[in-house]
Amino acid sequence: MTKTGALLIGHARLENLEKQIEKLSKFANLEVFVWIDKGTTPGLITLQFEFIKKLNSKIPSPANIHLTESNLGLAESIPAAISWMFESVDQGMILEDDLEFGDSFIEFTLYGLREFHTNSKIWMVAGSNPLNQDSLPNDQVAITTYPVIWGWGTWKNRWQEIENYALNSLVAPKNRRSYFRVRRYWKNGWYKTRLGVLNSWANIVAGYQHDLGKITVMPPVNLIKNNGNDGIGVHDNSNLYVAQEIQHIALADITWEIPSSDQIAITDLKFEQEVFFVRSASILNSYLCYVRFKLKSIQKLIRLGEK
Repeated sequence: MTKTGALLIGHARLENLEKQIEKLSKFANLEVFVWIDKGTTPGLITLQFEFIKKLNSKIPSPANIHLTESNLGLAESIPAAISWMFESVDQGMILEDDLEFGDSFIEFTLYGLREFHTNSKIWMVAGSNPLNQDSLPNDQVAITTYPVIWGWGTWKNRWQEIENYALNSLVAPKNRRSYFRVRRYWKNGWYKTRLGVLNSWANIVAGYQHDLGKITVMPPVNLIKNNGNDGIGVHDNSNLYVAQEIQHIALADITWEIPSSDQIAITDLKFEQEVFFVRSASILNSYLCYVRFKLKSIQKLIRLGEK
């Protein structure tokens, strides 16, 4: 029997985590996991310990609750949390503590995980759809070769691919399928993330997923809301669609047939224009990112040699 998990990743929005657990508890076939990245202040750490005590009455297995030993930050904490969940389940959904969702999101993600579990081209089933809905069919799933990570699901074997092909890669993505400015955009993002300028794991995944042509399936309408502009999140006000409103759609009203490759290209272009705001980075900036990365790599090798 396939085991399905629901991973909640938290830090400071503990009240919202509690609401998320209540919503997920209605689905008996879901095993809930809670991962909390340790706070950076004594006050927050105290609140986290008190919250975990309360969780013991709501989550049957203490092994499904994890508090990190130190603050890891987004780029390290989220991949570690997902790998931790997949030590116990075959497939699962991933939710961060700034998300608001309803039953439609859970039902859509669970159905998508069942529907596409044998399709190795699909890496993610997302509950959010940040694109302008007016230009998309109103009943058909939408697809893109970019990650959509505000409420999503995947499978253990697909997550292992993401780790192996993207997160653990020491070489920047080639993005041979893209225009030059798009290739340079994701390569710059890869260098900046590896340098620690960007605190992001999804930035690393995006370039590789697009390069490999792996698919994210999205609902016809947006089923989840990101409240990351509440003054706590690290991406406050950096994107206009973080507070996009939740819509609802019945599973029976959705056409689950995967759209054509032409439609993928259209959706990818919309993501580049409307979501990532891909713009042409200067060649000089690209070169400087590359040089900084190489220098940092050389410094690491020197330190290792000294040891």
